[in-house]
Amino acid sequence: MHIAFVTFTGLRSEGSWPATAASMAKGLEAYGHRVTRIQPEPISNQGYWRVRKAINMVLGKQFQTERQESVVQELCESVSAQLKGLDPDLVLASSSLPVPYLRTNAPIAFWTDATFAGMIGFYPEFSRLARETIRNGMELEAKALRKADLAFYSSEWAARSAIERHGADPAKTHVVPFGPNLDQIPEHGDVMRAITERRRDRCRLLYIGYDWERKQGDLVVRIHRELRKRGVPSQLVIIGTEPKLTGDLDGIKVEGLLNKDDPAHLATILEALHGSHFLVVPSKAECYGMVYAEAATYGLPSVALNVGGVPTVVRSGVNGQMFEIGSTAGAMAAWIGDTWSDADQYVALARSTRTDYERRLAWSVVIAQLTGIVETRRSRVA
Repeated sequence: MHIAFVTFTGLRSEGSWPATAASMAKGLEAYGHRVTRIQPEPISNQGYWRVRKAINMVLGKQFQTERQESVVQELCESVSAQLKGLDPDLVLASSSLPVPYLRTNAPIAFWTDATFAGMIGFYPEFSRLARETIRNGMELEAKALRKADLAFYSSEWAARSAIERHGADPAKTHVVPFGPNLDQIPEHGDVMRAITERRRDRCRLLYIGYDWERKQGDLVVRIHRELRKRGVPSQLVIIGTEPKLTGDLDGIKVEGLLNKDDPAHLATILEALHGSHFLVVPSKAECYGMVYAEAATYGLPSVALNVGGVPTVVRSGVNGQMFEIGSTAGAMAAWIGDTWSDADQYVALARSTRTDYERRLAWSVVIAQLTGIVETRRSRVA
């Protein structure tokens, strides 16, 4: 299938969403699809929009330029112009934004991790939104859903929001998870052997995340300290940020912000995934959580909170443990300590984590799922 893949975030690996878009494109190609990458031209009148944003900031509001109808029309026009002469079998966007006014004879779909309604008040950048941004955002999302032939969301949470908040047609709304943002996936046998060889002198916790506050890094530190209070020798490695820590820092190693495009940085990340016992990222807001899928490739169980799209990725007793919002460091440390202390139980969970990845979260699996839905729709239309 020839797919015109549209993303306005770029296809570099810097930042979580550009990396996800790049992984999507690579996954489509690895499956055998021919992919033509398309990115809208920069919008005009950028100075004007910066002024509008600044004025709203002074008023204590957040103004999103990309939710302005004229801007979306411009994005769609740029994509439509680039589609001329391509004759793709499918136009697939990594966001709903380039969709509402798209002009093409090909079927249109988008594959993303959240709806506009679902994001309002969820992430900090979607808090205190200007009234105009909310109105436009709701209208444009609904238009995109009416325009698209298929809407793919990475989680049940997002798909449910599309149907309940934006009136999406359930028949063309589908849940297809994202795979990991890793170019190199370790072999099954290597992971299974590594799981049994993980050192038992310490319970090694791993935190990966840039947004320390939203992902509750302080809670991870408290979990580490609680484990030590309970007599469990714990070590915590922090990747993605350099928080200002106070108190007892024994057993805590801060690697800081690492770039996967840097071989040395990537080696540090992969070594941490390989040698840790648990990924602990208890985000209080999360649309999906690519890092949980990445951890699963190494048979690394995740500890997370039941919020947003996380339940699609993390399944208690299968590839980790999900706790409810408000769970204490003590409760989470107790589960980690009990699971790690029982070597057989831990190994069984770690192996299950890798097996679950292979069955549900590998790019080959999710692209096959998406392809099947597209081909079923094409056969019905034909």
